[in-house]
Amino acid sequence: MDESQPIPLSVEQCKDLLKMIGQALCVKAALISTRLLSKEDKQDMLNGLVPVDSLMTAVKCWMAARMPDYANGLTDPYREPEPKREPIYTPETKRTPYKRFKR
Repeated sequence: MDESQPIPLSVEQCKDLLKMIGQALCVKAALISTRLLSKEDKQDMLNGLVPVDSLMTAVKCWMAARMPDYANGLTDPYREPEPKREPIYTPETKRTPYKRFKR
C-alpha cells in the first residue's frame, strides 16, 4: 500500500483516539465529539483523512477558545451543567420511619 493513501479507522479506533487526546489534554472525549467535531469531521476521521497531530492542535485551539459548540454552529463558551441539588430534609415534607426499641 502506498504511504500517501489514508488508512480508514474503525469507530472504536476513533473513540480510542478521542479518549487518548482527551486524557492528554484533560478534557472529556464526549465534549470533543459533541462540541468540536461535526458529522463531516467524524466521517473524515473514519476515512483516515484527519492526522492525529492536526486533531490534537484543533482540540488545543478549541480549548483555548473556551470550548464553544462549533459542531452546532455556536460560539458561546462551554459552561458546566450545575450539579443536581438534593432536596433538603425537613420533617414537614418527608416522613421517615423511626426505629422503636423494645424494653
